[in-house]
Amino acid sequence: MKVSKSPKYRFGQLMSSRPANQLMIVSIVLVLVIVIAAVFSIWHGSNKNLWTWFGSFFSPVPMYSSDTSCGGIRFAYFLFYLFGTIVLSGVIIAIFTNIIRTAGERYTNGTAHYKFKGHILFLGYDEMMMGTLKHELDKEKDCDVVVAVPNDAAKVRNIIYQNIPNELSGRVIVIQAVRTKQDDLKNAAYVKTAKRIYIIGQADEDTHDANNLKSLGLVIELFMDSQQKPLCMYYMRNHATFSLMQRQGVKAEYLIGSNASSDNKKIEEYHGKYCEPFNFHESAARRLLFNLNDYDNTLKLDWHNPKENMTSSPDLQPHLVIVGMTEMGTALAKAALMSTHYPNKKLKVTFVDDNAYNEMLFFIGRYDALFENCKYEFKNLNDPSKDETHNPKEKDFLDIEFEFIQSNVAHPKLKEMILQWAQDKDHELLTIVACMNDAPKNMAFVLYLTRPVLDRVPVWVYQKNNTGMDPFLDHEIYKQVRVFSLLDMSIPIPGEAMEYELAKKVAHTYDVLYGSESDWSEKSATERWSSLYNALSIIVKLRLAGIELRLSETKKQLETFNMFDKKPVDSVSLNEEQENLFACTEHNRWNIEKLMTGFVPTTEEQHQNILSGNMSAKELKKNFIHDDIRPFEELSKGEQEKDFTLTRALINMINNN
Repeated sequence: MKVSKSPKYRFGQLMSSRPANQLMIVSIVLVLVIVIAAVFSIWHGSNKNLWTWFGSFFSPVPMYSSDTSCGGIRFAYFLFYLFGTIVLSGVIIAIFTNIIRTAGERYTNGTAHYKFKGHILFLGYDEMMMGTLKHELDKEKDCDVVVAVPNDAAKVRNIIYQNIPNELSGRVIVIQAVRTKQDDLKNAAYVKTAKRIYIIGQADEDTHDANNLKSLGLVIELFMDSQQKPLCMYYMRNHATFSLMQRQGVKAEYLIGSNASSDNKKIEEYHGKYCEPFNFHESAARRLLFNLNDYDNTLKLDWHNPKENMTSSPDLQPHLVIVGMTEMGTALAKAALMSTHYPNKKLKVTFVDDNAYNEMLFFIGRYDALFENCKYEFKNLNDPSKDETHNPKEKDFLDIEFEFIQSNVAHPKLKEMILQWAQDKDHELLTIVACMNDAPKNMAFVLYLTRPVLDRVPVWVYQKNNTGMDPFLDHEIYKQVRVFSLLDMSIPIPGEAMEYELAKKVAHTYDVLYGSESDWSEKSATERWSSLYNALSIIVKLRLAGIELRLSETKKQLETFNMFDKKPVDSVSLNEEQENLFACTEHNRWNIEKLMTGFVPTTEEQHQNILSGNMSAKELKKNFIHDDIRPFEELSKGEQEKDFTLTRALINMINNN
């Protein structure tokens, strides 16, 4: 049954809803007062008494100074003054106080509306975006940064203000808006006037990636026919989702659902030109391994110092130990596998985790084609009877191997193993990265390491929440220890980061090799990511020739230096042996990349059928079967020459940058 609301209730609801409504009602009352005063003045017989009547609303003077002897008129003056006193002191002052208080509350809870233009927009909040937010504040001096969250705006604002300088806080505005509602995007976040957009999402969302794709679809719809088309970066949190996206891109159906009226081809073209997926952990891993802006503080698996490096001591084997199979740990392993390879050497990756067996199964399931063709071992330090060893189905031709160790980080046997690896100076080139999500636990792990390990092994410590514990490492014992946090790292932006410019040049080189040139935005997701990982590997390959690659901040171009004496190198040149090493290394890297993206090698029977012309290699590729996933020496001369041509093109690219 519908319950009707009384006039008294409706009036109270109107008065309590918004200060603007309250002010409107008081204005109506004042108009009525003027009308009544006019009527009284006409009734009294003098137009000038209009102001006397009206003045009595604000002051008692007319009541005492009136020359009339009529008590009724004096009483009317008194009623006007009494009513005016109530309105002025009791209502108007309260309304204006309420207006100020409500405006403050709306600012605090993020519901105050502003008209933004040319702003940097973050849709959602995750603590990992702080490095990117600070980077935008430093780079875009004249832009406001708007953070739109569905709730808890005051809490988010306080966290952001705690992590940025006070002088920059005035440029950060936190508002309340839902990224999956088009009305909020248009009228609260002002998406259509944004300079750059980051779709971040909320850290505690179960459907995070799905909501970010939905938000991306709404953003694309808003900008589809607009003259202004800002870059839109969108965060894919789930590693499986992100890897799948790197393999096959984003279809229009994922963005717009079953909306039959949308032009799918147009949407996918827009996505290819103006939208870029990213993962915070992978971006951080790439920066750790391939940071051109801070080359001295990058994680080099093949180079510890002039005496311990693979360039001058090629017999050394790089060994990466990752403590913690977390998002950060697995992302670091993936980035290394995609771009960090060495000639005639296997990169050994060891994972240590309390729950290593289950995490191993998830990791293998994600890259099953890779693990079918490489060697890996599982070790349980508490129960050696559960140890396992897996060998490839066919021959072992990959340049990587894995080890999964189930152990607590403080286990005595683990400490002994790490010490043994560290003391093997003639064979091991050890690097340790503590990637557990518990920041204090990562720091405690460093304390568990023995002095011989700390003296000669680089140890990198992940601080998820940037707890500020790194000053405690300011001691000679910890000179090899480096602390890193996503809160201090910004994600690379296409069009600004040098790695993307190098990737475009790599893609162009492939176009020339295969005779099918196309624009970067028209390339498939697989081609673009392949070119990006290839570009990152240039940094590692050059170290094989004793060259370090840096990015000049002043000139905004690449510079090359001799790794031993740090002197500039005017032009990079390779001898025949180095060219062969580069080409072989690139093919080894390519093998891993293809296996990690789901391709499998041909069987011997399929290979022979391809050679005899009874089977099409091109058709097999459509089913994720590739005949070139094999050792470099087994490739045809034509395929080998492509790797040599790419090597020469990369050197020309560096010299002519």
